[in-house]
Amino acid sequence: MKTLKIKITGASGYLGKTISNLLTEKGHKVSGIERKLLYGSTNDLQAEIRNCDAIINLAGSPILQRWTDKNKATIVDSRVKTTQNLVQAINNLPLNEQPKKFISASAIGVYATGFMHDESSQNFDNGFVGSVVKQWEAASNGLSLLKAVLGEASVLLTEGAEVLPRNLTEAGFEFQYPDINSALKEIV
Repeated sequence: MKTLKIKITGASGYLGKTISNLLTEKGHKVSGIERKLLYGSTNDLQAEIRNCDAIINLAGSPILQRWTDKNKATIVDSRVKTTQNLVQAINNLPLNEQPKKFISASAIGVYATGFMHDESSQNFDNGFVGSVVKQWEAASNGLSLLKAVLGEASVLLTEGAEVLPRNLTEAGFEFQYPDINSALKEIV
């Protein structure tokens, strides 16, 4: 198996740490992209991502916080602006130096409740979360020749999750942890 050079935004978050550890265990070279690079000079960001095999875009301020106007703006910018900056940096690289894959997180919050959904669903949520997800997904539309893979995930839990499982267990819910390796099939 070829060792891949993978860059991750949001690498310090729960999912970023989990994915980084799993990919490292599989022998891949994984490193995070610093937050300051995502908001800074496109040239600096280009230097960071040049010749990597894949970018996994997980950056985003936690959605589970009080939705003040300031926090809502941070939630949007931390997803949309960072993705737009990544797309610009990728597109400015020569084709032979661009990553082969761009995997960007998304969320099931884009879909309206009360419906059955699949890949062709058009029943979108018109609230804040739906708006954030639509903007976030649209931010990767500008990729030149590189195909973006959008992963619409619901709550993804592993044994390392603490707050949500504890709260659910205390409320009487039982659940099984998913095999996170199945969520990584698009990467390796």
